[in-house]
Amino acid sequence: MIPFRLLAALVLVPFLAAQAASQCEEAEFIAPDTAEFDLLGADVALDGDYLAVSSPHKDNQTFGDDQGCVDVFVRTPGWSYSTRLIPTDVADIHSVGLGGMSGDTLIARSSRHSSTAQEAGRAWVFRRAGTTWSQE
Repeated sequence: MIPFRLLAALVLVPFLAAQAASQCEEAEFIAPDTAEFDLLGADVALDGDYLAVSSPHKDNQTFGDDQGCVDVFVRTPGWSYSTRLIPTDVADIHSVGLGGMSGDTLIARSSRHSSTAQEAGRAWVFRRAGTTWSQE
């Protein structure tokens, strides 16, 4: 009689090896205006057909240097760029990144936000309704 753990390993290992052998690149994700030192891909989250990718050092003419952002891509059926999420109260060097994503909710975060104390940090909630993301 084969012990259960050994039997499970005998079944699982060939399955995982077959999965690894069939893996290949599906897409390359680049925001429309990605620039040097943006750090696109510093944080990533995948939930269903949505992929969120942060660029914590993204510069913006309105908000300044290194304010950061989260770019969202959607699979329909191939991957395409959807939108950019920037919290309303960011400024220079806040370095917005991605805290997480689940279903229709995305959390953007900054450990350098200083609204209450020097670099105290902050998090923002964005919700998706259809294809539109809104900050709460």
